[in-house]
Amino acid sequence: MGIKGLLPFLKNASVPINLADFSGYVAAVDVYCWIHRSSYACASDLALGIPTDQTKELNRKKAAEYLMKGDKAAAQECFERSVFVTSEMAYEVLRAARNMGVDCVIAPYEADAQLAYLNRTGYADFVITEDSDLLLFGCRQVVFKLDLSGSGVLVAAASGLCECCGIPASQFTESKFRFMGIMAGCDYFSGIPGIGLNTAAKILRQTRITNFRELLSKLGFYTKLSNNALAKDDTEVVNTKNTRDKRQNVKTANYNKSSQISESLLNAAVRAERTFRLQVIFDIASRCQKRFSEPTPEDIDEELHNLDELKGSNEDEVDLFSYAGRVLKDNQKAFNRALGNISYSDDTIIDNYYPCTSKNNSMQVNGAIIGHSTIQTKVQSSGLRPNPDRLKISIWDKSYPIQKCT
Repeated sequence: MGIKGLLPFLKNASVPINLADFSGYVAAVDVYCWIHRSSYACASDLALGIPTDQTKELNRKKAAEYLMKGDKAAAQECFERSVFVTSEMAYEVLRAARNMGVDCVIAPYEADAQLAYLNRTGYADFVITEDSDLLLFGCRQVVFKLDLSGSGVLVAAASGLCECCGIPASQFTESKFRFMGIMAGCDYFSGIPGIGLNTAAKILRQTRITNFRELLSKLGFYTKLSNNALAKDDTEVVNTKNTRDKRQNVKTANYNKSSQISESLLNAAVRAERTFRLQVIFDIASRCQKRFSEPTPEDIDEELHNLDELKGSNEDEVDLFSYAGRVLKDNQKAFNRALGNISYSDDTIIDNYYPCTSKNNSMQVNGAIIGHSTIQTKVQSSGLRPNPDRLKISIWDKSYPIQKCT
């Protein structure tokens, strides 16, 4: 899950930590990661559909049966493989979290974008996850590999990402880091064949190009491309002119298919980049769904061109970026979905919870629980200090203190 090899690549920007270092801070946790990990401890029960809140006696009986058959390890392995985390399981976790004073938010698309939004907007000081893709969303501080003792690894944006990539700080941008991860392969794109993190970083060190499509169309000038990445015929030769000129179908003489990436691969990479930027999230302040960031005129122009079925249609009637999620315009329904009151699959009413705006001790997201850490950090590079008021107020309260990490 995430970008293969990214954490070792960012070793010099990583710091070993313990949650005790974060006393007084607010954490955003990808709870689906935890559900999957915890499911292995009760894999057999889950696979058989047995509720997992079992008595010690039942557990002893089951253990005895496995031992008598002599195939405990094999059975456990099979059960683990058959475990499927359902929405019902997630809802039970959500309810248990709320009972412990944890604020919860169900992400409308994926937990990654929601977690990044909570971190970047100042609702949460850091994120806990196992998905390295989160760094491509521009999260300021992310804890990976958290174990039961509270130990983990912190990667902070201000701790040397540019040095790991070999790019001067004056030239390093979130976009370049995102380009690197996408080219190497991420959750939304399998990567450019033959290009890993080191090669992608080397390419970005050599160029000042800031437009991802243009950069991809010129990859052959920075590295030798794999045959699997090359255009197979003239119909796949990428037009290197600006997106707004694509309708002219002009080809540049300096480019040929022997050094160009195939257009299908290029388009998939570009869409992956937009998926990072344009995913739908739930905005706590306005209590409505919106995109993680607004599409640029170029984004809109290119998608309009790609959608031939738009001919004669009103562009407002079509969601150009549905591959990154659709924005639900019914704000009340969006709010109830975010609270977990309405099922995302069929709009079934499953609860009538309404957030209390008094004392509450934490928070969540679609696999993303947000929790107030009960444990002065030694690793905060932004000089941020914990605000005790944040531990007493729900994020749904309009007076919740926003505290952005730089």
